[in-house]
Amino acid sequence: MTTLQEHIDALDRMVEQGTSVSKLRSQIAFIGREVAALEADYSSLGQAHAKLQGAEPQAEDECIHDGIIFKRGKRTGGVWAPFCHCGRPALIDDNDMVACSAGCPWICNVSRAELAQILKTL
Repeated sequence: MTTLQEHIDALDRMVEQGTSVSKLRSQIAFIGREVAALEADYSSLGQAHAKLQGAEPQAEDECIHDGIIFKRGKRTGGVWAPFCHCGRPALIDDNDMVACSAGCPWICNVSRAELAQILKTL
């Protein structure tokens, strides 16, 4: 698919080559239609974004235990789940410790067994 910039470059080449006025006007009309379509897409995306910004945030319960943030809500299926301080879910790493799923440097000195015990108390 040809980009808008490529169509504009083609128009420049047509002008340099002395292309007829009717062909130049045709290329300009095509570019105009492409710009109008992009403007319509941009407007609709802006409206969708505004609608999403106005949406009610998902309520979550949250508590902190042994340096781990635990959340419970719609995105966790209503069960308590560990989260990193960066906001991403936590997991058990290769060393059997609680760590960030996104790879940030946060790690907690809590083992899989200790995590299971904490989850039982929440």
